[in-house]
Parts: sequence; C-alpha cells; structure tokens
Amino acid sequence: MREQIRKELSKRGIKHKWIYQHIGVSKSHFSHWLNGERELKKEHVDEILKLLEMDKSIDK
Repeated sequence: MREQIRKELSKRGIKHKWIYQHIGVSKSHFSHWLNGERELKKEHVDEILKLLEMDKSIDK
C-alpha cells in the first residue's frame, strides 16, 4: 500500500507536506511510515486514499 501511495505522490508531483498536514500526522511520522519504519492508523491511510482518489482495494 505505502509503495503505491509513494508512486502516486511522485507521479502527481504532490508534496508529502500536503498529505501529512491534511491527515493530521507529523512530518517524521509520515516519513517513517513511507519508509516502512512505523504504521499509520487505518483511518489515516483511508484519508490518504481519499485525498488521492485512489481505490481502497489496492491493499488487498
């Protein structure tokens, strides 16, 4: 899931700051999540998918 989100952010030129500010997590927490070092709550991941208009089924 995180790799698909990372690719989508890059493809669209969306800054990580825009995402972590919108979902209400710190820069470091979001960065650690993208690097696989921490987890995000499901509701935060769902909010990212909503913001990026991505299908929630990509994690299955």
